[in-house]
Amino acid sequence: MKSSRIFFLILTASLAVFSCGSPGADPDDIPEFKPNEKPSIVDPVPEAGVVPPKDGFLAMGFVKDAETGNGIPNVVVSDGWNCVKTDSKGIYYLPAKSGKSRAIFVITPGDYEPPMTDGIFSGYVKRGLKATAAQQFDFTLRKRSADAAHFKALMVADIQINKNGQYYDTAREFFRGVKEMYQNEPLPTYIFSLGDLVFSTSSRNAVSQSMDDYKKFISSSGLPSFQVIGNHDHWPQAKAPFYEATDGYYQRFGPVNYAVNICGIHFVILDDMDWGEYTDTEKAFHDGLNDEAVAFLQNDLALVPKTTPVMVCMHVPMTWFKGSSYWTTLHHKEFMTALSGHDVHVWYGHTHHNANYVYTSDQLAQYGIKSMSSHSVARSCGGLYMAGRVFSTDGVPWNVVEVEFNGKSLTYHQKTFPYTCPNTTYKAEFPDDVWAIGPDLTGDGYVWCNPYMYDNAWSLPEWWENGTKVSVMEDMSLSTLFDPYYLWACTNVHHLTSDDEVKHAHLFRVKPSEGVKEGEVHVTDRFRNTYIRKVSW
Repeated sequence: MKSSRIFFLILTASLAVFSCGSPGADPDDIPEFKPNEKPSIVDPVPEAGVVPPKDGFLAMGFVKDAETGNGIPNVVVSDGWNCVKTDSKGIYYLPAKSGKSRAIFVITPGDYEPPMTDGIFSGYVKRGLKATAAQQFDFTLRKRSADAAHFKALMVADIQINKNGQYYDTAREFFRGVKEMYQNEPLPTYIFSLGDLVFSTSSRNAVSQSMDDYKKFISSSGLPSFQVIGNHDHWPQAKAPFYEATDGYYQRFGPVNYAVNICGIHFVILDDMDWGEYTDTEKAFHDGLNDEAVAFLQNDLALVPKTTPVMVCMHVPMTWFKGSSYWTTLHHKEFMTALSGHDVHVWYGHTHHNANYVYTSDQLAQYGIKSMSSHSVARSCGGLYMAGRVFSTDGVPWNVVEVEFNGKSLTYHQKTFPYTCPNTTYKAEFPDDVWAIGPDLTGDGYVWCNPYMYDNAWSLPEWWENGTKVSVMEDMSLSTLFDPYYLWACTNVHHLTSDDEVKHAHLFRVKPSEGVKEGEVHVTDRFRNTYIRKVSW
């Protein structure tokens, strides 16, 4: 009788490590890449034995330590639906399903480095939707340094590169600025890009080309990064079963729902657009989580200790922000319930302006969430519809939101950086966190103040004259109006007429005393940092 042999495909997740070039290197001609922290996976994956198959499990494998070659226990591995832990030998089994599970990925434990290739998360392997045979996928991870509990995360949003379009040079300049700002940063620093990496068109090929450009630009920053899929990162002409809509993203960045632990913080990245054949003529998606995202979120957080802070990164807001409720989103209740027992910060883009909100205990009681703050991050490279605008429509300059973690605590603030606006000679330089301007710029007789990250834990801004507090400034943050600095920049820098009114979440004004020509704005943030901005006219 002939003997039969069973062959298993052994795939490994690995990291290519490069070194960076000079600070002014052109992203079109990027030299080698070097992240600013100890790199992950630098050795070849050790030769692994075959993990025997089990009935009902289509994916299995080892998770090993790069230095010792030993299996790592209790590491979570997922197919985007199910989440399982490795056993004492570092072996896992996943009930991955044919037709649903496209990628197998490791949720890196906090004491190991997330796998990166060219500065982009690569701790996954592509499985293929039509795979029906059992496959083995191995992962090798490198241990962090012992003192790595202190790190930074940069939240950026809506880069929206458009191949040969008006946003191309803007994106190039933005990532060049990020590199210059953080190339000497002593702390490990990661970028979380909160969706709309590109600006989609009806051409599938154009979307793919734009994503290739985005990869090139974000790699040029010299920082390791994690991507979130946005509505413009979907191909809008996709038909059922709609995996085609995310294929351009998947081929370059892997799973659309995934997670990573960095030190003692758990980050979960979600696709919160349910793509389908909707009757809405303006979009082919509904805001919210589809069944896959709900299943992954529930199964992932079921394995995360309640003492671990959770950062949820998505594109469309599913939480409250000042002046509005959350958007009408699918599976909102399931989303909130999955976060039960945790301290949570939710980060998203999409709105193109800043809005921050701290939930009250009464609002969270029905879901059992310990605490929650919601953060809408303004478009990082300024106003959308005219390339290189100095500000987003709510007056936030080109920026990153810098989140600093130390153990399980965090602080955050908005950092701006100087740049020359594309297609102008204007050199833009603005203060971090808060700007204030006088009536000489606005012509309306008011002093205006914009604390970019303002929320209900900040103090109300105060107006001071001659070293004495005069009054609290008037809160204009529920008014729909033109941001005064944005309007000034459109008129005086870009020579454009703006019709971009916005419902502001962080704008204040005061009428100075008659005859006064200077004063100060004082405001204190949620971390008890006080900002003083001098204004004269």
